[in-house]
Amino acid sequence: MITRLLFSTMLVLLLALAGCGQYEAEAPVEQATADTAAGEAEKPENTAWEATLTELRAVETDGEKVPILKTFIENNPNNENTAYALSGVIYYLGDDEEGMEEALRFTGTILHKATDPDVRREMELERLGLYGRLGETESLLTAVEELSGNTPVSYSENEKVIDAALECKAWELAVKHAKTALANSTAATYRTDYPNRTFTDKEVDDAVRRRKASSMASMGWALAHLGQVDKALAVFEEGRGSVTRNYVGIPDSPLFSYWGRTLAESGRNDEALEMLAADAVFGGDVEAMDALHGAYTATKGEAGFEDYLMQTRERLAVQVDDFTLNNYQGEPLTLSQLKGQVVLLSFWFPT
Repeated sequence: MITRLLFSTMLVLLLALAGCGQYEAEAPVEQATADTAAGEAEKPENTAWEATLTELRAVETDGEKVPILKTFIENNPNNENTAYALSGVIYYLGDDEEGMEEALRFTGTILHKATDPDVRREMELERLGLYGRLGETESLLTAVEELSGNTPVSYSENEKVIDAALECKAWELAVKHAKTALANSTAATYRTDYPNRTFTDKEVDDAVRRRKASSMASMGWALAHLGQVDKALAVFEEGRGSVTRNYVGIPDSPLFSYWGRTLAESGRNDEALEMLAADAVFGGDVEAMDALHGAYTATKGEAGFEDYLMQTRERLAVQVDDFTLNNYQGEPLTLSQLKGQVVLLSFWFPT
């Protein structure tokens, strides 16, 4: 799925030239980043991209970044980074309908200049998201049919189709491609998708699990909107074993959010509350919070919702592991020494 959040995160990583040792192998830009780290920065096309990144570092506003990215795309329509730059244009212009339409027009113009079939395909995939957000279902269906013509659709490409289909409520299209994505959620397929990368068995197992969870979340949500609620709930149930939670307890898939929202829409509010809680309270999922509020008020009324949220935070809160680090004076400080005091922990990774 390349969303505003993903582009923002990846752009920060690129601008910082970060190398934290982690990966998001589903994003095409990650392969480009890995190639650069392996010495590919000497290639002329990467030199042009590095120059663009330097320009981006020097400006702050979205309005200043858009022309820089557009200029790179216009001058380098067949560069291996062009599709990623296009995702940046879409990101910065896509806050409202007018901006999305401008991004769509620009995409159409630049596609006529792209002759490299791989670059062109990646740019066409970026355009799918615009069709989805603008609700242009017919255009989306036509574009997907063309993409699926003679070339097999990869897992990451299926995810772009699914995201766009969910955006514009093309539920049958979402189900179809979620099933294909699920079929591609195997260790063998994953390794085949990244032939130039070396992964440990654990990395592959984790990636396959994420694929399954994501595919089943989307499939269940689409099935629910096709009126197949029982089938959707069965898919969610099957997929729950593939979902893991991060250090603070937030699921790494929208499966529970979709599950809870489906339950709430079916009037099963008590069950919905449990499914939605983590995504709504800790995950910043606005739709999950709205559904949580609706499920709560449907069973208990408006009064007491804020107290319920506080109690839920306390119930789901994960106790942090004790650790010892040096303070600014170089003296060891153990977290448990601060028990009883208000402590702010900031989780980050080094670059």
